[in-house]
Amino acid sequence: MKTAAIVGDFPVIQEEERKYIQRVKSLMRSERLIALISGDFLQPGIPASEDKYQRARKLCDAGVDLVFELPVYCGLNAQDTYAFTVMAFLEKLGCVEEVYLSCHLKKETAEQESPQELLKKVSMRMFMETPDYQKKLKTLKNQGCNHFEAQARVVEAYIPGAEMILRDTENAWAAEYMKALKKMYSPIKPVLLQGTLHMDEAAEMTGEKEEYLSDQGIVEGHSRAFPEANGDNVEPERKLWDERLLRMLQERFRSLESKKATEWLNETFGGTTARSETLYDFFRS
Repeated sequence: MKTAAIVGDFPVIQEEERKYIQRVKSLMRSERLIALISGDFLQPGIPASEDKYQRARKLCDAGVDLVFELPVYCGLNAQDTYAFTVMAFLEKLGCVEEVYLSCHLKKETAEQESPQELLKKVSMRMFMETPDYQKKLKTLKNQGCNHFEAQARVVEAYIPGAEMILRDTENAWAAEYMKALKKMYSPIKPVLLQGTLHMDEAAEMTGEKEEYLSDQGIVEGHSRAFPEANGDNVEPERKLWDERLLRMLQERFRSLESKKATEWLNETFGGTTARSETLYDFFRS
C-alpha cells in the first residue's frame, strides 16, 4: 500500500491545518497518509499549545491515518539535524513514497523563474556544502546569526534571490528537508504545497517567544497547557516526559558498548558521531 507523509511541528491544529491536510489528500497518489510531528515541545524549544495526544487525535479527525512522534532529543535539536532526523525516520519506515512539504512561495510570473524551481536549486546548493560554503556559514553563526539567517545569506552569494525565499521559515524548512533527502539519496519524492506547519523562527529572533509563552499561561512557573507541571492530577498517559521511553533507552544503552551504542544512534536517528556520543553519555548517566 502506497503511503504519503506530512511533517512539521504542528503547534496547533486549527482550520488552516485541516484544510492543508485535505489538500494533501486530494493531491496525493497514495492510499494512506501519515504525519510525523513534534511532541509536547516544538523544535525552537517552546511548548506546544496542546499536548501531543490531543494534536494527534485532531490530525486523525482531519484525515491522517497514522501519527508518529519524533523523539524529544531529536526534536529539540538544530534545524539541519532535526530535518535529517525527520527524513531518516520516514526512510526507515520503508513505505513512504512522497512527502508533502509546506512552503510560502509566490505564484510564478512569465518574467521570473519558478519559485519552486529556485527552491530546489537552493536545496541542491545546501546539499553540496563545499568547504567554502561551510566556512562562510560557520563565520556567520559565530557572529550571532541563527542557522536559517546564516544559511540564507550564504546561499544568496551563490544563487541570487535565494535569501528572499529562505528568510521565510516555512521555505527554509522545506529546503532543509529536501537537502536531507538528497543526503540519503532517498527515493522519497518531495512535493511542495502552500501551508504553515512550523513555529515561526521569528518568534525566537524578535522576542515574540515571550509573548507566545505568556499566551500559553507559562509565566511565574504556571502552565495551562501542561497541568502536570503545576502538580495537578493528570492521567498517566499525559505525562510531559515519557518515563517508559527514557527507561527503555537507558537500559538499551547500558547493554551496549560505547562504540556500538553510538553506531546504533547514528543508524536509528541519523545523527553525527559527536552528537550521538553526547546523547549516549547523557543517557548513561
